[in-house]
Amino acid sequence: MLQKVGKKRAEKLKTLSKEEWNKMFSSNGFKGKHHSEESKAKIGKSNSNKIPWNKGIPRSEETKQKIRDAFRLKQTGQNR
Repeated sequence: MLQKVGKKRAEKLKTLSKEEWNKMFSSNGFKGKHHSEESKAKIGKSNSNKIPWNKGIPRSEETKQKIRDAFRLKQTGQNR
């Protein structure tokens, strides 16, 4: 990455701390931030009328049993 920038910028980039580097080149601009209560309410309201993609898809008995077993293991703490 440093070969594609000028000398001054390359020197500046070499001196950045890990936090500064991640802040500058993070692929997610919202990382470390939080939604306001107003934003959460808007998101919740917009999602309230949506139907889940898997609603109405039948599950086989084998799949149901696998889910039960996994849930039981999680509840008892045996999978750790």
